[in-house]
Amino acid sequence: MSSEIKADKWSPASGTSATIGDSGDTFTVPSGVTLDTSSSTLTLPSSAITGQTAITSLADSDKFLVSDASDSGNLKYVEKQYLPSGTFVKVGDVRSNSAAGSHDLTGIFSDTYDKYFFSLSTFPITAGQYIYMQFLDGSNNPLTSGYYGVAWGREQGPDNATQNYTFSGSTSAIKLNDSTSNDRAWQGQGYITGPTSGLASNKAVTWQQASYNSDNDMISMVGGFTNVLSTDATGLRIYSGVNLTAISLQVYGIVDTKHYNGS
Repeated sequence: MSSEIKADKWSPASGTSATIGDSGDTFTVPSGVTLDTSSSTLTLPSSAITGQTAITSLADSDKFLVSDASDSGNLKYVEKQYLPSGTFVKVGDVRSNSAAGSHDLTGIFSDTYDKYFFSLSTFPITAGQYIYMQFLDGSNNPLTSGYYGVAWGREQGPDNATQNYTFSGSTSAIKLNDSTSNDRAWQGQGYITGPTSGLASNKAVTWQQASYNSDNDMISMVGGFTNVLSTDATGLRIYSGVNLTAISLQVYGIVDTKHYNGS
């Protein structure tokens, strides 16, 4: 049986509440019909949000519904690309408690950023070791030449000795330290510049570090290395002469940093 109700207004027979239909019923608003709730309160079920498919990343054109305070609270949308963002965007993260000779972060560098911040904590399985960093090319092969650099620091110990090293000729990797303890982590933070610029002599790494040597004396150092190869680098490798017992490495792209040519 079908019928049509024509009325200018529906009101509760008594009180201030009324119900349309029964559980399981479906009411369809046809195409072209305007359901105007602009002057009323419309309560949506939580499933209007939680019942939708979840996404794990946002595209610049993804939209958010907002109430525009500058336009009497009227509903509008804003795209993700116009929302404020942080200065650092995480592009790579490796954390492991398994011993390994090296750890790679691949596909982390691109033309989106020219400068990156990194934070590294690790320690070799035996004392008195060096920690190295290498760039990886687009096929995840290490760049094993063209590194030049220097580091300088002081030892807080009985002799308060100066710690420094210099590579005046090309070497195969960036040397991050002068010695390690086997029971205290090496800690360092720094910046990486120009890994995908395609320009020779433009890839650079600067860092500061605090660690302990094989005598468990604290050493504080700063250092800087460049790589003179024009090969674009898309990743990083951290390694030592022995296994690293654990590692925590995070790399962040720095927003709005540009290449020297402005691109």
